[in-house]
Amino acid sequence: MARYENCSAISLGAGEAISIARFVDVSAANTVTMGDAATDNIIGVSAEAVASGDTVAVAVGSGVVLIELGGTLAAGAIVECGTDGVAVASAGAGDIIGGVLLEGGVAGDLVPMVLNIQRRFAA
Repeated sequence: MARYENCSAISLGAGEAISIARFVDVSAANTVTMGDAATDNIIGVSAEAVASGDTVAVAVGSGVVLIELGGTLAAGAIVECGTDGVAVASAGAGDIIGGVLLEGGVAGDLVPMVLNIQRRFAA
């Protein structure tokens, strides 16, 4: 499977060193950093690792991307942003959902995810 399928990519400045396959959010004009919390307004997933100040390609919209896991998760898990932009299990209302995993794995694994960013509302 390709690393990124059917999604668009935009180029933005990196406000810090950014690892590949991490959720990112806007930190300043045309600049992103790795997300750190489920409530961060993530805009996409980093398609490459870059140093602070470089330009980073960010996968946005919908499609399949690789994401790094922050813990053990199963295929079909709904995920959100954890510390340093890794994917963690979605926990509650008000959190920003990043997508749904197509494969499971353990912390540090890069797995395919359907990118589908949306706010989770209470039932």
